[in-house]
Amino acid sequence: MKPELYEQFISLKETGRRAEAKVVLDEFIASFQSLGEKAVWVRAFLERQEFEDKIRHEIYEELVFPVLLEGYSRKDAWSVCNLAKTSQNLYAAKSLHAAVEFRSEFQFLAEAYELEPTEQIRKYLLDRQIRGFHYSQHEWPAGILYGSNGASLNECDEILQDVAAARTLDRENIHSLFLTEFEIKVKGYKSRLSQRQSIG
Repeated sequence: MKPELYEQFISLKETGRRAEAKVVLDEFIASFQSLGEKAVWVRAFLERQEFEDKIRHEIYEELVFPVLLEGYSRKDAWSVCNLAKTSQNLYAAKSLHAAVEFRSEFQFLAEAYELEPTEQIRKYLLDRQIRGFHYSQHEWPAGILYGSNGASLNECDEILQDVAAARTLDRENIHSLFLTEFEIKVKGYKSRLSQRQSIG
């Protein structure tokens, strides 16, 4: 491994020398001799959090993902949690996403919390759930979304189970009022849906 090449890559990229930066990045990736070397660099890279929504695809596909995949196969909580944190990269690379059974950010977080119920993972999982609930209700009162479609009766039940799970994670009751209001909306939507189906 030649970490100085990564620093050179960053410098070239920041000065707009893209073609040269790509050559140096390829050299940097080729400099790793083993998965163990990759693991050392990847852990430091992810803990520095120098990326925003997505990691440059070559770095993700050649360095980060192989390390996280190996950890995922061992049920290592750190690896599973970082698959959640890098889910935008996974969603953009079908073959990589397939290697982890097309799991979602939320599913990775739920597994990571099951493996290692730390405060950090609890807060991350709760935040992800709350963001998901905000998305689900953004077309209210027209309906409650599940994915990009209106929720079915069974999906409403799943959402209500997720609300109950979120309550157990919300130990400080920060989101208690929101969860109550959201639950009322889901139950109201479910009741309307049930009435429509019984009439139709």
